[in-house]
Amino acid sequence: MASASSSKHVLITGPPGIGKTTLVQSICQGLRKEGIKMSGFYTQELRQHHDHRRGGGGGRVGFDVVTLDGHRSPLARLKNNGSHDAAAPVVGRYTVDVSSFEKCVLPIVNDSFSTKQVLVLDEIGKMELFSKPFSTAIKRVFDQKDLVVLATVPLSKGRGLAVVEEIKRRQDCSLIEVTEFNRDSLSESITKQLMDAIKII
Repeated sequence: MASASSSKHVLITGPPGIGKTTLVQSICQGLRKEGIKMSGFYTQELRQHHDHRRGGGGGRVGFDVVTLDGHRSPLARLKNNGSHDAAAPVVGRYTVDVSSFEKCVLPIVNDSFSTKQVLVLDEIGKMELFSKPFSTAIKRVFDQKDLVVLATVPLSKGRGLAVVEEIKRRQDCSLIEVTEFNRDSLSESITKQLMDAIKII
């Protein structure tokens, strides 16, 4: 793994809910202001609307993938929401909609190979890697000469995910862990790092 200041690609990690996606969105805003071409997606929690009159909860019911140009597609839903596919992969309480994810994300990843840009991948995680074509494409992404990658990855637990651990070991990737102490100060430095990387490719 390269030092943060010299690496081409940036991997952001940290525990769930620490603010990785919020940080990615802030970085994207900074890059957009500088006219940097980008494509990619981020993952967003889907929450049930809270109804105070009924005492209902505003709990998480799933996750969507949202492309940088605003298209939204289901990634996962609670197993007990009535639409559970017995053949679909499951992570915790959630059923993963691999087909929906692939239709939304694979064209973006595959189209990125021909353009000098920053590719945003939030996240390369267990749910997303149920897609074999996505897993294969990700391995190619980091070797593309004209691509700079900004990705979020889960914290390693035990053996971790093979694809993710392989990426983390790359010499052209820096791994930055988000904590409650540094999350408000990372956006500017990572934005500058990515801008410097895109200028020299």
